[in-house]
Amino acid sequence: MRSYLFAVIAAVAAATEDPCAQMCSDVSGCGNSKYGSYCKSWLSSPICFGLMKKSDGSVCFQPTDSSCVGDAIPCDTVSTPAVTTTAEPVTTTTKAAVSTTTTKVAVSTTTTKAAVSTTTEATTTTAVPTSATTVEVTTTTTTTTVTDGFGGKYCGDLYGQSFSVDFEEGRATVSVLGQSAGADYEVEGTKIVFSNYDPMLQKLMNAFHIKGIDGTIISPTEVHIKAGFLIDTTLTSC
Repeated sequence: MRSYLFAVIAAVAAATEDPCAQMCSDVSGCGNSKYGSYCKSWLSSPICFGLMKKSDGSVCFQPTDSSCVGDAIPCDTVSTPAVTTTAEPVTTTTKAAVSTTTTKVAVSTTTTKAAVSTTTEATTTTAVPTSATTVEVTTTTTTTTVTDGFGGKYCGDLYGQSFSVDFEEGRATVSVLGQSAGADYEVEGTKIVFSNYDPMLQKLMNAFHIKGIDGTIISPTEVHIKAGFLIDTTLTSC
């Protein structure tokens, strides 16, 4: 059992750095196979498992292609794509009180009466009323706020190695075996729902047939994390 656990740990570390595994994802019949390809580093001349170079220069995967015949591919001839890490933008939410301003203007009415003018022909009386009315204007400003809730860093062990998850403002950073990757999260009651996994984390999950990561809040200081058969552990606030 102990040797199996170390094999799993080795596979986790290799999934992100084995050049043969990188090439396998681009070869028909290899990327979706059960085991894929890996570097047989223990050989005197390390080669990629199952990958063959045909006479025309194309690459095929022998375990799934009966017509795949050619030369074995040395591990050191496979170029490994550079891994680019993109920092997530920091989002700051400011709570602002709802401010309502009402301005009232008094209604002013002015009436002006003209003087009476009398002549021998006729008597004319003119009254000219003048009114000014001000409309009441109300301005309302509303700011949406986010309620503070679950968050912080939780630590534990995984197969004797340090394992931690840092929850901060909707983004979780998973750190294990010296590797870090992230995913978005939402809290629904005591359930932590993960989504939008980093490409590196998603590829690792695909390699071990893990459909998703499940989280449960046990208490303010404890969370339980489960990911397929690979991870099933309780972490403590640290």
